[in-house]
Amino acid sequence: MMPTRVIGAKGETVMDIATSDPAVQAAIISAVGSVAAALIAGCAAAIIGQRFANQEKLKTKIKVLQDDLLFLWAVQQEYSRRFGEKINVRDAVRAQGYLWSGRFSPAKHGGTKAGRESCQAEVRNQLLKGAGCANLQ
Repeated sequence: MMPTRVIGAKGETVMDIATSDPAVQAAIISAVGSVAAALIAGCAAAIIGQRFANQEKLKTKIKVLQDDLLFLWAVQQEYSRRFGEKINVRDAVRAQGYLWSGRFSPAKHGGTKAGRESCQAEVRNQLLKGAGCANLQ
């Protein structure tokens, strides 16, 4: 069997490869295997990295939700103490260091019953999606 010729850019023969030689065949198989192993490892790392990125996004959403719940709880406590002045109560709670993100506010959806239902559905869908339960919607 004739050796395989590797041709350079100018058309000259750069080298001859004896592909029928068992050592050359073993080297080619080894090189292909190394490339395949690197591709598989890279794909696995990308999938695992994406999973960790998704977990970080979920942790961020949970932190915002926890902060919102703490804010609402503090508002309720202050409101119960004062029994009335809703606007002043929110200001007093903000002065205590609690913050409201406003991301899940029904007012962002028009302040109507349909808006509240839309907001509730959005929150439910985001929580299910973040928990990996999007197929339960």
